Amino acid sequence: MRILDNIYFGYDTETPLFTGVSLECEQGEIVTIMGRSGCGKSSLLHLINGINTPQVGTVASDIMVVATMFQDDRLVPWKTVADNVALGAKSYGLTVSDTDIDDILWAVGLHPKIRDVYPKRLSGGMAKRVGIARALLCNPDIIVIDEGFNGLDLALKNDLITRIVSYVKTHNKRAICVTHNMDEAVRISDKIYEMRGLPATMRAVMDIPIPPAERTRTDLIALEQDLEVKMKNTNTTNFVKNGFCAGDNVPEFITHMTDKGWRVWSDTTATPDGHYDMVVLSADNPKLADTAKQYADTITRLLVVGTPADNIQSEYAIIAQPDTLDGLIHWWGWDNL
Repeated sequence: MRILDNIYFGYDTETPLFTGVSLECEQGEIVTIMGRSGCGKSSLLHLINGINTPQVGTVASDIMVVATMFQDDRLVPWKTVADNVALGAKSYGLTVSDTDIDDILWAVGLHPKIRDVYPKRLSGGMAKRVGIARALLCNPDIIVIDEGFNGLDLALKNDLITRIVSYVKTHNKRAICVTHNMDEAVRISDKIYEMRGLPATMRAVMDIPIPPAERTRTDLIALEQDLEVKMKNTNTTNFVKNGFCAGDNVPEFITHMTDKGWRVWSDTTATPDGHYDMVVLSADNPKLADTAKQYADTITRLLVVGTPADNIQSEYAIIAQPDTLDGLIHWWGWDNL
């Protein structure tokens, strides 16, 4: 099914955000959209859920119910878990029973006994699951996932991806996901698209014939490597290897990337407390090896200030040492940012 057909959109008539964009997603299929920050991925999702209207082109007219899984949980603090879960379905005029709420809580890994609890008493992981339950209870025609797994620990992320995949496949739904994370993309997707350029265009990058539930760790590593190569071939990607530098140019480099919209952790003496696009650590940081291992399989890039030990360099592909700001930008592949 063609969800978007030859879409042209901008927030003003003189500056198009993307042009000629089309997107297909069949029942029982999960499609992921990747691309650098600011290229219009979230705005594209807003076309699907009806928040935005294209200047040219069409959005599929038979998408009646769209459920969105946000980056944050967006629970209403003065409503109980049960009321929050039912909120989306009731906004579509659906009748929601206590059994419906209990069943969907079980489906996302929560016990129904929390139905009368208020959000302030929930952990971050529980609140995320409640947000997903709210989306799924709508019985949506299409599920929109806008950076929905950011900031989650690996075990929780993998569990939620497994549950989302199971729901989509079991109920023959459609899902469209936006992420910067290659590991997420190859775990959850049947197809991967890339948005690039300004104004942005869309291109299909990868079809994955192996069902998500059947992908082994070896499959995921090979798929991520293949995806990285295909994304690099566009010459507009920001998905690159890790690096280290002497340190004099780090503040300027961090400012440059922050100005471009990147989330940068720049406390070289501590360890990151969430999801970031780039992490900056000192070579003397005792947690360097642990942090390198933590981010080895994600899109987050590690910049080490100073010269790390040889085993850290070799094991985590920290393989270059640019000594100027321009050198860092060029080596990391960010000349166009």
